[in-house]
Amino acid sequence: MTNTTLKFAATAPATAATDVLVIGVIEVNKKLTILPKSITATQSKKILSALAAVGATGKPGEQIRIPSSGIASAKSILAVGIWSEISTEQLRALAGWQQKS
Repeated sequence: MTNTTLKFAATAPATAATDVLVIGVIEVNKKLTILPKSITATQSKKILSALAAVGATGKPGEQIRIPSSGIASAKSILAVGIWSEISTEQLRALAGWQQKS
């Protein structure tokens, strides 16, 4: 069985040595936008191009996984559609976390 480890860091996300880089995306004025803003403009442009190629919309709950192709240190990038204002419960639901009793 594979163990999954979730790490939160204050470093630049695209430089993290990880299997999957998870980023939030939202639709603003019918345009896909990447969160966090700590991803460079060049990286953002490449990621948005790859997401557009597979029809990503950025709607809340949408999950699109693309190969990193050298954009980031991670092997792949998972774009998750989020709300512009997100609650802790919505974040848990998107991540598939189960709250333990």
